[in-house]
Amino acid sequence: MVVFRLTQQEYDTLKGVCSERGGRNLSDFTRSELMNFLGSESLGGLVERRFTDVRQRLGDLQDAVSKLTILVCNARTPGEETE
Repeated sequence: MVVFRLTQQEYDTLKGVCSERGGRNLSDFTRSELMNFLGSESLGGLVERRFTDVRQRLGDLQDAVSKLTILVCNARTPGEETE
């Protein structure tokens, strides 16, 4: 048995999707959808994809910080003291 909590909005969404797709009941529908999801992509593949996304976002953030640093350094007036 697996138990997890949902917000009211998540629960309502799940109930609606279950009804739209002709689910017999919420428990069977949720179990079936979860197992289909897990079978469609290996857990390792999912984790790797998430890490790749995080790496990309960190790279983008580093680029943005570098550009901001250059802009700030170039905006200083001559003779201005730095800390």
